[in-house]
Amino acid sequence: MFPACLPRQSAITCSGGVSGLLSLSIFPIRWLRTTSWGNCLPSDSVQFLSLDEVLEIHAVLIDRYGGAEGVRDRGLLESALYRPKTGYYTDLVEMAAALFESLMNNHPFVDGNKRVAFFSTDVFLRLNGYKMVVEPRAAHAFLMELFASNSCDLEHLAPWIRSVTKGCQKRG
Repeated sequence: MFPACLPRQSAITCSGGVSGLLSLSIFPIRWLRTTSWGNCLPSDSVQFLSLDEVLEIHAVLIDRYGGAEGVRDRGLLESALYRPKTGYYTDLVEMAAALFESLMNNHPFVDGNKRVAFFSTDVFLRLNGYKMVVEPRAAHAFLMELFASNSCDLEHLAPWIRSVTKGCQKRG
């Protein structure tokens, strides 16, 4: 049995690991904006997805659409989630594209990596006051073309995500 996790706004999140081990992640959920981000955010901080949230996204998608359950490589999943936090990216869309690319290319899950990458990117944007507004068939066609041409990378994802991302209600 694992202890109850702290609320999302907390700086500490809990997650159950392999073989019932407890893993604590002591990274702030909210990161302050840097000067390079300019006015690209609706608030002064960035909300990042936690490991537990992405694991839940995976579980829901597998339950709803089918596929094999399980994490293939937890380290690659954690690496993908950390990538947007590096401070390297100039705005939220680049962070979202980096998250998408890493979740998809790292293949951290046994199945559903593309689905998790798409939905996690959308949730990440929504946490930060934006959302992807795109017809499902158009998104599927675009992304399948990228996958087929082996060009699903930051260079191709960022412009597309930018073109389909719209602002939501601003956070306080």
